[in-house]
Amino acid sequence: MTLEFNPQNAEAYNNRGVVRFRLKDYDGAIGDQTRALKLRPGYAEALSDRGAARQFKGDLNGAKADYNQAIQLNPLFADAWFNRASLRQR
Repeated sequence: MTLEFNPQNAEAYNNRGVVRFRLKDYDGAIGDQTRALKLRPGYAEALSDRGAARQFKGDLNGAKADYNQAIQLNPLFADAWFNRASLRQR
């Protein structure tokens, strides 16, 4: 509903991407988070969330790049650090 009223809302796209990720719609999640990043470059949360979707889809290099960029933007972003560390478990 938010996107109907404000299609330029990066947070709404990222949030919808998180929901799609939880529903295992990784392609949909990646698409929404990519859209969020186009609207708001440097959005560390969207980078980390997109990295998670890429990771679960099997794109480990893309996931690592997203996590690294999120950490570079916000070195105190614990979720991005945790997500990047989870790559080592695979």
